[in-house]
Amino acid sequence: MLPETLSEWFSWAGLVLPLFAITISLCVLAWSALRYVKIESKKLQLQRFENFQMLIEIVNNVDEQGGLYPQLAAAYELRNFPEYGEILQRMYERHMRALPGFERVAEEINATIAFLKK
Repeated sequence: MLPETLSEWFSWAGLVLPLFAITISLCVLAWSALRYVKIESKKLQLQRFENFQMLIEIVNNVDEQGGLYPQLAAAYELRNFPEYGEILQRMYERHMRALPGFERVAEEINATIAFLKK
C-alpha cells in the first residue's frame, strides 16, 4: 500500500514528515527535562551538604560563642540528614569523649545517632 503517484507521495510526505518532526521535538523536550532534573538534583545535593557542614560547625563550636541552645538545636537538626548518619556516629563517638562539660550536647548527639539508626 505504498503511494504510487507523485501526488500520493506528496500527500504521504505531508502527513508523515510533520509527525516525524513532532516526535523528534518531543524526544528533545524529554531529554532536556531529564537533564534539567538531574542538574537540579545535584544542586540540591550540594546545598544539603553545605547545610550539613554548617550544622556540624555549630555543634562543634566548643568556645560557646553562640551558646548552648544553638548547639542543641543544630544537633537535633542533624536528624534531617540520614545519609550522613554513619559518619556522624563515627565522628561523635570519638569527639564527645574529648569534650568534658558538654554533656547536654553529647546527649542530644547520642539521641540523634539513635534516631538515625532506626
